[in-house]
Amino acid sequence: MSEARVKKIVLPDAPKPTRAVKYVDPREKERQQRLSEHRNIVLGVKSDIPLCFWDSARKSKLKRLWEEGWQVKYIAREVGCAESVCRDRIRYEIKCGRLDKRHKDADEETIQSIINRFKAGESLNTISKEMKMSRYFVTKILEEKGVKQ
Repeated sequence: MSEARVKKIVLPDAPKPTRAVKYVDPREKERQQRLSEHRNIVLGVKSDIPLCFWDSARKSKLKRLWEEGWQVKYIAREVGCAESVCRDRIRYEIKCGRLDKRHKDADEETIQSIINRFKAGESLNTISKEMKMSRYFVTKILEEKGVKQ
């Protein structure tokens, strides 16, 4: 039996890395950057950012909006914090105890506007958001004025 010779194919050597490559999560760099920014804020390095979130301007705005009769969720949006934080701050600042759901007293002009919008075909959700009232209060106004839903 004859021996078959196998031809060896020689491939050029691929360049070998000079050092071991470590996988780095691309989000890690962003996380480290945010962390360093946070440290700077906490230490007060950035001068344009106040050290205290509840400065006197925010406190006065919170009190003014609460006294005007705004709902907590709208106050929280205006001030720029979560609803629960806003509620706690109102309890602390105004010391009113338990917060009841409140609504603004609607004058005749507002009531007429609600009725006209509802008759024009706007939804109760849209009307309540634009008037900054609860949907329940808008429904109650429409029932009192005898508008069928």
